[in-house]
Amino acid sequence: MDDGPAPPQDRPRIITEHEGHRIWVSMRPMRRRQRWQCFVIVMWEDGAFRRLKTLICNEREFETPAAARREGIELAKRWIDAGKPER
Repeated sequence: MDDGPAPPQDRPRIITEHEGHRIWVSMRPMRRRQRWQCFVIVMWEDGAFRRLKTLICNEREFETPAAARREGIELAKRWIDAGKPER
């Protein structure tokens, strides 16, 4: 049976900002486990364009939604501070 994230209903979302970028973090409970994953969207203005990047904590699972949220925010900040690499 699939042990991936549960369906997206009732996910809390956190919005914060870093260096002019908006960061949305969704925490999802894992199926059949008492663990959580985080999914992140970063949005920023690039001249006349609005850009989006999705970051996923695939390889990580967390014991609480708060821990998943913290890691999602830190993941986004590291990505922004690294110059927004494509990989």
